[in-house]
Amino acid sequence: MGKPAPTVPDCCQLTELTETTVLHNIERRYLDNDIYTFCGNIMLAINPYERLPIYDEVYMEHFPNVSISKTEAHIFASAEEAYQRIRKDRRPQSIVVSGESGAGKTETNKYLMRYLAWRSRGGKAGGGGADLAQAILQSNPILEGFGNAKTGRNNNSSRFGKFIRIHFDPKGGVGGAVMSTYLLEKSRCVFQGPNERNYHSFYMLQAGASAEERAEFSLEPSVEKYAFLNQSGCFANPGWGDDAKEFAEMRAAMNAVGMNEVTQREMLAVLAATMHVGNVDFQQAAGEEYAIVTDEARMALASKLLGCEDVAPLLLQRSMKVPGAVYNIQLTPPQAAAARNAFGKQVYCLLFDWIVARINDSIRGNASDAMPFIGLLDVFGFEIFEVNSFEQLCINFANEKLHQFFLKFVFKMEEQIYKEEAIQGIKIEYADNQPCIDLIERPPMGIFKLLDSMCKTPKATDVKFCTSVFDEHAKPGKHHAHLVVPKRRPREDVEVTVRHFAGVVRYA
Repeated sequence: MGKPAPTVPDCCQLTELTETTVLHNIERRYLDNDIYTFCGNIMLAINPYERLPIYDEVYMEHFPNVSISKTEAHIFASAEEAYQRIRKDRRPQSIVVSGESGAGKTETNKYLMRYLAWRSRGGKAGGGGADLAQAILQSNPILEGFGNAKTGRNNNSSRFGKFIRIHFDPKGGVGGAVMSTYLLEKSRCVFQGPNERNYHSFYMLQAGASAEERAEFSLEPSVEKYAFLNQSGCFANPGWGDDAKEFAEMRAAMNAVGMNEVTQREMLAVLAATMHVGNVDFQQAAGEEYAIVTDEARMALASKLLGCEDVAPLLLQRSMKVPGAVYNIQLTPPQAAAARNAFGKQVYCLLFDWIVARINDSIRGNASDAMPFIGLLDVFGFEIFEVNSFEQLCINFANEKLHQFFLKFVFKMEEQIYKEEAIQGIKIEYADNQPCIDLIERPPMGIFKLLDSMCKTPKATDVKFCTSVFDEHAKPGKHHAHLVVPKRRPREDVEVTVRHFAGVVRYA
């Protein structure tokens, strides 16, 4: 047998362009550690789950001022293409990084940011903004610490979506940046599945706090003592790194973005308070049905760390407004526990939002709508867990929308151009996921609309919601193709199963 034909960096260069030849080309390149392959202006990447020596500044020097059609397939080539276009056309550019959970989207975005920062502050194009570029890079350890976690599929999974606009001045230097985040997975603050951890920040604080901070925050001897952290039995995360070392690097990054020592201590106090709140428990008051706190000292400590006089009333009662009056209703122990979990989730969410706002203050510079930008989108990957909640539905819906954008950009727009220019071509068959999007969001009877309506209905239950979905979308003769209904439905359904483009997911 002769030598196999050489691989090509762009699948469009294949002599025979079929699914088989494309997959074979990508596989052979991957085995040769060529993990990137172009498909026209789309970059395909396969995660090697190891560090490759192809991301340092020496390697970056291969790409400045080189056309994407004349360079090797690499994520730096995509970054360079966006940079050249913004310098030439002064029009905004965006790079969308998509893939399933664990595919390497966050790491890819970090490499993109690193290249653009290097390119803007010198590289081979001149320009300024070195301090701003460095501040943008330094935001990563902070966001990873507070927004990433170990899941069953990924040791450092982003549990939030992020879109960052890096603005460039006329000389090609970074003029500033603005970051938007969305869909922080709040439920993780109080519950983790098997082989998962809570957010890195909790474990980092426990492992890296100084003796003085440990005393100030009254930290327990180990993370195993915290109810918000010990549910899965998973405490270590070798794939992420050493928690104490990562904590030190995060503190250095906080200094770099202008967070002084006082601010950092206040942030960590809120983090510690969230951990202590999780250990607050309740019991019935003697001879009554309402709840009381079993550990008042722990409650007082959490209140102190939060800078509040007393948090307990927020967990023990709820307010009901009626015309002309407000009534406080005492909660039962199970209701108080639910209020505690809701409180912990909201506190962490507000802390995260505040951190993002502070980072934006640090990196905004002279960024304005008049200054063109390169946008980097890092979204949740598509997820299928053993238990999939409303948050997974939102995550997977976002991926459905992104997939539809891809189909529109790659297929639908090209077909329209062929039609307008009367070009004869072979019609490409592809699976359009628009019907699945309609099932979830289309008014008035999409899943989101039905759920919103049910949340406003008195005495609503999971069973009533599921029944409303099936009644609307599983009618005889009009059964929606993307709604999976078992042949033998239980009398009380508490789950909805959707057939997504990337797999079938059961939501409960």
